[in-house]
Amino acid sequence: MVSETESEITLDQAIASWLPMIDAELHGVPIPDRCMRACFLFMKSAVIEVNGDDKAAFFAKPWFKAVYQTILAWYRKRYGEALKRSPAHIVGACEFLGTIFELQIPRTLSEVETENETAWLIFPNGVWDGESVSSWIVRPPNLHSLDADECQVFLQQVEIVGCQLRNTCVNLMETDDDDITDGLVKMVPSHLAIAASHLIERPAHNLSLACWEAHQAVEKILKALMRQQFGNHLPSHSLKVLRDRLVKSELSLPDDAILSRVPDGKILLSIRAGEAQTNIEQAYDIYRACLEMTDLCARGIKRKYDFHNFRLLLRKPDCI
Repeated sequence: MVSETESEITLDQAIASWLPMIDAELHGVPIPDRCMRACFLFMKSAVIEVNGDDKAAFFAKPWFKAVYQTILAWYRKRYGEALKRSPAHIVGACEFLGTIFELQIPRTLSEVETENETAWLIFPNGVWDGESVSSWIVRPPNLHSLDADECQVFLQQVEIVGCQLRNTCVNLMETDDDDITDGLVKMVPSHLAIAASHLIERPAHNLSLACWEAHQAVEKILKALMRQQFGNHLPSHSLKVLRDRLVKSELSLPDDAILSRVPDGKILLSIRAGEAQTNIEQAYDIYRACLEMTDLCARGIKRKYDFHNFRLLLRKPDCI
């Protein structure tokens, strides 16, 4: 992958010579997020040609494991405990029996390949084999005491919300755009998480903020799509105006039926300002409509790599 010099440097040495410069470019990025980004920067900046192969979808190629393991070892040696993070979850909200339950959906999963030696790092975009969606519910009701049909409906809704959130996050990973588009894309999951948190906390003033944050997620992703398709975006807060501008793109877009579930224009601004009232049922329906729209729009985002159910086999730190 990397041309040999007369001194025949090793792959580890070749990669290590690039990493101080690459890591300097990542200053400001949280340390736990740097390793994977460093891999992408190394492949983009340092690797010119792969003998007998190409760089397309390199993260799925068998030889990339050696590159990733070398970069991971370098970051572990440099940052130690600072490289570790608490388990990352996507925050969601699901209504049941008049109560909003908090969901925490793992962003990634780990599956042991060889005990105490290797494990798969998995980026699921749906429910993974053997995974129970009931584990996503924070402080769940006693599911065993519920009517079977009631319980099934609840878990079906939990699965829908969780899969829409996972799919949105996976589809928005590693886009390769201008800074404005990249910023719009990165804000979408945050808006959805904040909207869910406001619904879970539930005081009346939080409901208006939940509606606004959910709306912002759709607005941002429509503007990102517009920039990818046309190079710019309209300075509008109207979801219908933004959607209509994208009709010629032939992307799958929200229809009028779902758009009608989300207040637009002056009504939304009044809700945000607390000048128009909303209740928990209305706020939750707005959240679910916006979640469905962001999931649909995220499928149309152009991205450099496809991480759907992507798996990477890793050695445990003490095996390196």
